[in-house]
Amino acid sequence: GMAVESSHDPSRIRLGKELARLGVRAVLPEFRNSVNGHVFPAALHDCYTTAIWAAKTFHAPVVVAGCSGGGNLSIATCLLAKQKNTLHHIMGCFALCPYINGAYPCERYPSIAYFADYLCTVSFLADCARIYTADEKDAASPMAWPSHATVEDLQGLPPMVIHANELDLLYDEDEEFYRKLLRAGNAARMTVAGGTFHAADMLCPGLVEDIAHATRASMVEFVRTLSKKKKAAAEAPGAAAAGPDARNTNAAAMATWPVSPDSLRLATAALVGAAAATVAFSAFRRSSR
Repeated sequence: GMAVESSHDPSRIRLGKELARLGVRAVLPEFRNSVNGHVFPAALHDCYTTAIWAAKTFHAPVVVAGCSGGGNLSIATCLLAKQKNTLHHIMGCFALCPYINGAYPCERYPSIAYFADYLCTVSFLADCARIYTADEKDAASPMAWPSHATVEDLQGLPPMVIHANELDLLYDEDEEFYRKLLRAGNAARMTVAGGTFHAADMLCPGLVEDIAHATRASMVEFVRTLSKKKKAAAEAPGAAAAGPDARNTNAAAMATWPVSPDSLRLATAALVGAAAATVAFSAFRRSSR
């Protein structure tokens, strides 16, 4: 929840290694936690800086990805990049069960009460939110809590996946955000891990091994597809004259993307994860021996 945990936690390290095994380079930002006094926007700035660093270091736009509070930071990184005119460095966003509302309990989202105590409690969500946005004026900021973003705020963001858990307190806020992305005209899709509680496929992969593997594979396929479309757009006639920003439009990057078990050997882009279950990735070309 942007308040606790570390990229050195075993579940984070395992996720990074699993994704690397599937063909991407993982970068796990060790962002500052609000429980240690580093309140909003410290973690966001750390994640944004990491994403831009990765894009420049690996000479390719990145995909930001994260789980729970990390899903929040991944989306917010895109919003901050839009504000700073650096969105050409971010190719996509894969937000898993993003924690984006900031007000708990909330009658607007019945899932908060319905799935209370399924691993995550309402009081825990409320405490993390209070610590993260210690200044009340920040509680309504879309950069802190992306649920507050307007349709206009979301226009022009890169392709995005909202991955939800069916039995999650956050399910309703995640679905609402996904539909707002569609109203903004963005390339977006929502996937649901049926029968799972909050972040089960990321934080407790041993409990749902098949689902956890499918989620990781979907993340990698998202990177691979965006990378191929980005490369094709860059090589299209007239692309050189258009400039990098023009080639980063949603239409050029991707209208839809498939999920398939194809080889990942051709992936050449970067995937950066900014999150509490934070992973940053850069796809790399495997060499045959």
